[in-house]
Amino acid sequence: MVSQVVEPVAAVRTDRADMRLARVAGALYLPMFVLGPFALLYVPDRLIVSGDAAATADRLAAHAGLLRAGTVVELYLVFADVALAAIFYLLMSRVSRPLALVASFFRLTWAAIGAVAILAHVAALMAVSDADKLLLLDMHKQALAVGFVAFGTSLAILGYLIWRSGILARPVGILLVVGGACYVANSLLMLGMGEPSNRLVLLPAAPAELSLCLWLLVKGVREVR
Repeated sequence: MVSQVVEPVAAVRTDRADMRLARVAGALYLPMFVLGPFALLYVPDRLIVSGDAAATADRLAAHAGLLRAGTVVELYLVFADVALAAIFYLLMSRVSRPLALVASFFRLTWAAIGAVAILAHVAALMAVSDADKLLLLDMHKQALAVGFVAFGTSLAILGYLIWRSGILARPVGILLVVGGACYVANSLLMLGMGEPSNRLVLLPAAPAELSLCLWLLVKGVREVR
């Protein structure tokens, strides 16, 4: 009688490559805490006067350099998010390949929408009529609102994977689930009401992503069972 040995599910240990990936992810994330709010919140607020094309055009003429700076920052955000989508897939696929793939898909969707939104900013710089400038700036803002639904979904799935596996501290995973839900809620408010009713909705997302960033930089990742 041939005995069949069934090996137990072994721990998948993190190696140096995983730790390097974690450090790279943390390094990519860190600048986002300054650059993201600047490009995605401050620049639109500084330029757009809701419903007033002439005033918006005046602000754009006076602060065209601000819009260009915001566009360059958004390019960084897009490329960083593409890289992060790949890194998080590599780290989380050992926990659940399907969920890691879905999370990466939504993050890449956010990056693609962000790339399209950048084109609206470039077109606004070249637009002639005041109405077109306001329209393009508004299109950029609305596109980001749609994109943040995908981003928040990706963040929440990533948080669940972290909580489930313990690859990072489990409280980080819980914070990410809450933060992802806040991104989705804020976007739905913005799309439904024209403006977010209160940006305090986004506040829980900041400690969530900051905790992820710092943990990746300082601690890296743990072994996964």
